[in-house]
Order: sequence, then structure tokens, then C-alpha cells
Amino acid sequence: MARGESVARQWQLLNILQVRRQGASLRDLAQQAGYAARTIQRDLKILTNAGFPIAYEESEFGKRLWRLPAKFLDGGGFVLSVTEAISLHFASRVLAPLAGTTLADGLGSVLRKIRGRLSDEALNHFRGLGEVVLVRSTGRTDHRRHKATIAVLSQAVRERRPVELTYRKAWQSPSTYSTSMRPYRLVYFDGDLYVVGYSERAKDIRVFKIMRILAAKLGAGTFRPPADFSLDEHFGGSFGIMHARGLNCDVVVEFAPEVAILIEERQWHPSQKLQRRPDGGIVATYRLRDTVEFKRWLLGFGPHAVVRRPAQFRKEMRDALTAAVSRYTSAT
Repeated sequence: MARGESVARQWQLLNILQVRRQGASLRDLAQQAGYAARTIQRDLKILTNAGFPIAYEESEFGKRLWRLPAKFLDGGGFVLSVTEAISLHFASRVLAPLAGTTLADGLGSVLRKIRGRLSDEALNHFRGLGEVVLVRSTGRTDHRRHKATIAVLSQAVRERRPVELTYRKAWQSPSTYSTSMRPYRLVYFDGDLYVVGYSERAKDIRVFKIMRILAAKLGAGTFRPPADFSLDEHFGGSFGIMHARGLNCDVVVEFAPEVAILIEERQWHPSQKLQRRPDGGIVATYRLRDTVEFKRWLLGFGPHAVVRRPAQFRKEMRDALTAAVSRYTSAT
């Protein structure tokens, strides 16, 4: 069983216990969670060992009732450190594109609860956080109007249920189509939210951008993801969110001294290998299975980046730059 599934199930148990303040029997927990009693019993032990103060009390009839203590649920006043307050503020700003959705509602709820319990000193930390960390981004996406879609997909991923999608394609014609899919995971990448799963229409794994989903409805039944499926491997040969296909290929790019520091400052891809040139430039090697997104990124460096190999990709870059020059020279 995948770790993500067990963690989701244990989180579900905590949510049940949070509501059932008087406690719940092992049988009740198993029925409400939809799993075998033995599995729930193992989860309770894991949560207890992790530090959650879950305990049972025996009723007058000898029935064990599991619960979280009231003091754990209600809590008391506390003061955040400056570092903790800044971290929460930073997280809320990073998740700003997801504001108004179920994925950001949890953090917003936590912040409201914390602010309701903070001392004046801690509240002052919050008021000044914008002067400590400013989070900026370009091309911000607003996911609020897709709140219902995100809620459906989150539930589908959590409960391993298929969904019926109506999707708008970016370029091809016809522009929309419908498919049934098995959603494996939501992916947050570069300010946008995606869902990755098996598409019945394509008979393969596909990545769907949430902003392009026109309708989403839970389907019947449940599914299990392939035991050998790994998101890390799925995206391993890509330079972004697109699924990479084909054989691994070493792409070698020579960056001019003017942009060398920009390349060195970030690990642009897990496979990145850099070698400094005597003139201050950098020769970078990337192991990729697809160059579509890599080409878009590389074109942003203009004349400061030259592909050395493979020859076919070098030709693609030359053709793209030639076409750009042609459009500029023919524009009136």
C-alpha cells in the first residue's frame, strides 16, 4: 500500500476523532473510514507512536471508546516565535494562487485560529511580517472560480474514485473533449495546479491543467493506482509539468558569461551538470526525454545560450530563432 494512501487514511481518522469527542469504538471507526478494523487498529498505534494523544476508555459495558482528549482539541493560549510567524506568513503568500480553494482553506483556518489565541506580542509579529518577507510572482493564476473542481478532484484522489472530465485543450481542434480518468495526484507547479492520472480516452497517463477543466464529476466505484507508478519517475525526464517520453538524451548547452551566474544560482533540473569555461561562460548538461518545455525556457536567454548537441535539437532552436527574426523583420 502506498504511503500516501495510509497517511490520508490516518488523517481521516484524526478528523473523525476530532468530531466524535465522546469517543468511538474500533468498529465505528472502521465503518466510518471504510477500512478493516485491523487496519484501523494499526493506524491508531502509528498515530499514538507519532505523538498524538489518542487513548481509549472502557464503557460500563467493557466497550473501548477511542478519543482525543479535550485539552488537545481545545488548546490554550500560546505565543509564536518570530521565525514561526514569518514561516506561516510566507506559506500563506506562496499559496495565494490557491486562495478560496480547499487546498488553501486549511491554512487560512489555522491562521485564524492562531490569531484568535495569540498574545498582543505575537499579533504584532503578524502585523509586521509584510516588512520582513515580500512574496512576488508574475502571471498569477486565480483558482477561486475552480474551487468546486478542486474539491471534487481532491476527494477523488483521497478516496481513489474515478472522475468524469470535460476538458478544454490549449491548441488542438476540436477544442474540448470528455473523458473518464483515474486521478493519482494533484500537482502544484509554478503557480498552477494540475491533476495527473490515467485517461480512458488516451489509454495512458495524462496531465490535466485545472484551469482548463470545464466540468468534473465523481464516477462510480474505486480504483488502485499501479504499484509501480512513481510521479518522480513520471516527470524525471521532463523540464516542467509535461510528461516526458522517448529515450534519455544528454542536451549540452553553452551559456555566455553574461548569464552564467543565473544558471549557477539554481538547480534547474535534477540532472543538471555544470562546467565553467575559461572565458567565464558555462557548459551545462541536462539529461532529458523531452525538450518542448526546455526549448521555451532556453529561448528566453536569446543569444546568450547555444545548443551544442544533439544536432536535431540544435536545428530546432536555430529554426525557432530564425522564425522569430523573420516575424520581427516582416512586422509593419
